[in-house]
Amino acid sequence: MGRKSLAVERRTQILDAFQRCILKHGLEKSSLERIAAEAGVKHTIIRHYIGNRDQLLNALIDRFTEHYLAHFQEALSRATETAAVEALLQFLFLPAEEDQTREEEAIFSELLALAERDARVMDEVKRIYKAVEKSFREVLDRYFPEFSGPQNKMAAHAILCLSEANATRRWLGFPVSRSKDAYRVAKMILDGIAEQAKRH
Repeated sequence: MGRKSLAVERRTQILDAFQRCILKHGLEKSSLERIAAEAGVKHTIIRHYIGNRDQLLNALIDRFTEHYLAHFQEALSRATETAAVEALLQFLFLPAEEDQTREEEAIFSELLALAERDARVMDEVKRIYKAVEKSFREVLDRYFPEFSGPQNKMAAHAILCLSEANATRRWLGFPVSRSKDAYRVAKMILDGIAEQAKRH
């Protein structure tokens, strides 16, 4: 396989540095100069390969969304057809890579905080949520064909809200047993809606 292009390597280097800066200093204090120092490049390199700070933030959000959805699909690919939903719920509530998950949750928390004051970031955060919900609904549609459209939408929304709240509590240090409880409740939601669908 050929060597990655310099542009791809530079973008990865810069975005990795941006993430480290957010974890160290917070999103608002992660200036181009600080990110450049973290990446070991001149700030003009950032402008050349990605652009200004708004474009850099958009690139980070794009990568964040792509990585999350890739992990989402990876969880499904490791499961048998009958265990696909089970694998997905484990991914949402009982992630295996705890350290990486905590870092991603910390970065996402920074994005949420900024979204309260920046309509553009608010739109980008909504885009992340919509992309995740779309993928989740596609999985439910595949493995719960008895769900109507409204039932599919209701299940996806309820479980993702539960997952989001659980992720915040996990990030705050609540014990794994609480995540297991949330996981069991998510299964109950699906089983309950499936049972309701069969009766109609």
